[in-house]
Amino acid sequence: MTADMAANAALGKNTKSAAALSPQATEKAARSTRYALLNTMSAVLGREHRVSVCQRVKNYSAQQAGTSPGISVNAAGRAHFHGVGSCGDVWACPVCSHRISGERRAEVVEAMRQNRDAGGVCLLVTWTFSHHAGDDLGANIRGFCKALSWMKSLRHYKQIMSDIEKIGEIRALEITHRWANGWHPHAHEVWYLKSAPAAKKLAGLQSELFALWAKACRKHEIGAPTAERGVTVEYREADGGEAAGAYVAKWGMELTFANRKTGKLDSRSPWQILKDCHAARQAWKSTGSLPDGPERQELRASIKKRIQRDADLLREYAAAVKGRAQLFWSRGLKDQYGIADMADAEIADKPEIVRIATLSPDHWAAICNTRSHADVLHVAETDPMYLGEMLDGILERARARTAPTRRAKTHQKVRAYVRQCLDMEPPKPIPAAEFNTTNPWG
Repeated sequence: MTADMAANAALGKNTKSAAALSPQATEKAARSTRYALLNTMSAVLGREHRVSVCQRVKNYSAQQAGTSPGISVNAAGRAHFHGVGSCGDVWACPVCSHRISGERRAEVVEAMRQNRDAGGVCLLVTWTFSHHAGDDLGANIRGFCKALSWMKSLRHYKQIMSDIEKIGEIRALEITHRWANGWHPHAHEVWYLKSAPAAKKLAGLQSELFALWAKACRKHEIGAPTAERGVTVEYREADGGEAAGAYVAKWGMELTFANRKTGKLDSRSPWQILKDCHAARQAWKSTGSLPDGPERQELRASIKKRIQRDADLLREYAAAVKGRAQLFWSRGLKDQYGIADMADAEIADKPEIVRIATLSPDHWAAICNTRSHADVLHVAETDPMYLGEMLDGILERARARTAPTRRAKTHQKVRAYVRQCLDMEPPKPIPAAEFNTTNPWG
């Protein structure tokens, strides 16, 4: 077996076998995966990034009040930690992104329901542009957003929107990556219309929008869009369902069903890149039990290259999207449908309904030390009676892990001190003439 074949097997690159083993991950497995991915993302981005402290330290309110973290259950029976800081990064944090995306999806679905009840319809519009391997992701995103904003300020575009009786829109920025042509930022928009447009008007809408979009891309010097994919306008799918509804239904679900692959061909979303990086790190650890030799060294070198490659992509991605909103609502649309305006950080730190347990500082430190967040929350949901027994077990396991480490550090310090003493020159004797026989200490 070559090193590449062994690395592919260790990383689970055989998608057919992976799909056969896990057609749909359970919620417990999905939650465990999210916390494992959080640890990997923290290691990749480093301590300077706020993801590194997510779900690890007390939040500001708990620090000011002097209270301890705990476990709460919401109205749906889902358990969460309270009093614990959440980074609220919808782009880079798997734990916060899952929670925020769920709330955002519910908001969009509620707006769609109200619009449908009033006799309206929704269109799904996608904007893309050409790009190449090696293009700067941050520069492409900035140019893409400027081109969209400029195009929507044109009189011709506003007239088109008036003709189709558009109420407003919700835009989601998405990013994927392919080695052949680099990062692929694109936007999906859900357009809310007062009524279904005529078939003739809908047929000509895409070509009109493409002409304006191509002009905007040229003006802002981003890649020219193709006629086939530059702008797509979808109303109904092949099965008769609404295209916008189908998109919203699956939006943000990649972290709910952790083993679902949504990229086309060799295209990967940032979460898929993170999963591959995590799998590579696990494969690296597993090579420690292999016998030493050229094949092991070649395998480790191949896996290390994969880790470094994906880690570099994740760092570039996190830097490019920092501070950007993932979901944008047009002005007045939330007010029209009575949707509360909440920031991502507010959703990530949203208090739950019922508090079922308070964690001592030792218990919380033990959970973080053993990385048992997902297991604790699962027991809190399914068997809360055994939560105290489980926490005590985690505490003992954490002590067993840290005690040898502390003893080893103490022994290391003692050995260093002994070596230092042995290397020191012996004190020189005091000459008799200088010794004070009356006061030996003087």
